[in-house]
Amino acid sequence: MFIGELRFEPVPGEIGEFELLGPWVWVDEKLGRVEIPPGFITDFASTPQLMRAFKVFDPLSSGSIFGALPHDWLYCLQDRDRAFCDEVLRVALIDSGMQSYAARMYWMGVRMGGWVPWRKRLKRGGGPQPDDFATTEAYEKWKNG
Repeated sequence: MFIGELRFEPVPGEIGEFELLGPWVWVDEKLGRVEIPPGFITDFASTPQLMRAFKVFDPLSSGSIFGALPHDWLYCLQDRDRAFCDEVLRVALIDSGMQSYAARMYWMGVRMGGWVPWRKRLKRGGGPQPDDFATTEAYEKWKNG
């Protein structure tokens, strides 16, 4: 279940990146609660451009942004294992109205290729960094609770 109104805008000068304008929450009975803070920057789904030619893989036209946002935030946090984060994507995509077969295809894609951004973040020290937010103030507000 999604809580709140999803509001975002493009990040100036950054193609395909968007700033979350207010807090947003996804809750699942089994997987728990994912709260994404305002100011977080997301690309919604790191889908290769070639795949975006198919509507089901284009996050802005398929509606997958709802499932991709909690997944992006969990990949940023890295406070749970990757398999859990990827399962959140699959379930949240279904919650957003995507057919289960399409959600499974997304899930398979992140299971195969998600290790690349996951390890890249680990090399940066893991967890959210100031450049994951639109402003230093948004990062500091999240960091200090």
